[in-house]
Amino acid sequence: MLQQLHPDVYTIAVPHRMLFFHFGARMTVVRLEGGKLLLHSPVPLDGPLQDELSQLGTVAYIVAPNAFHHLHIGPYPAAFPDAALYGPKALAEKRPDLNFTGFFEDAERFPWSDEIDQESVQGAPNLSETVFLHKKSGTLIVCDLIFNIHHTPGLITRFYLWFFGIYKKPGVSKLIKLLTEEKGDFTQSIKRIKQWHFERIVPAHGEVIETKAKQALEDCY
Repeated sequence: MLQQLHPDVYTIAVPHRMLFFHFGARMTVVRLEGGKLLLHSPVPLDGPLQDELSQLGTVAYIVAPNAFHHLHIGPYPAAFPDAALYGPKALAEKRPDLNFTGFFEDAERFPWSDEIDQESVQGAPNLSETVFLHKKSGTLIVCDLIFNIHHTPGLITRFYLWFFGIYKKPGVSKLIKLLTEEKGDFTQSIKRIKQWHFERIVPAHGEVIETKAKQALEDCY
């Protein structure tokens, strides 16, 4: 079931396991002017979720925010055939079965640019993550750049998070550090994101950060 964070921002969190780790996953839904919906990092689609989305507005844009969050995209274009699919070029190489409308590297403006800012994070090409800011609600939407996991069923997951100092608080996964090839370019992207005005952070993994969001980003990076 979709959870409302703002009149135009909704999320749904589901269990998700990657290898031995139970990180969970979250899709964020932004309702744009005219009732168009942008779906960020799709989760498994079932009948009730499809009905909820259809009642909320018109699914216009499906967004794969990085090269890793693509496992559940497949059914969405079939369910919403008029929706446009966007993502990084690195993902197109992994998923030749997906018909992308456009790639984040190929343009500076997108159909949602009047309402949503975005930054394609440089320096980690194998991740190729794009971060989004819904300006009206002050909501920063990230994928793997920030974890904020407070509850998980996996003992191995809890140990991993505790060992790297990111259990039950916002933090950066070891994976990000391993994937960062050009620290200077990566740092410049993070600096640009820090200049945005936002009051909450919605991560794909873990709890929504509703207070001191700017400080949370500063502490992480």
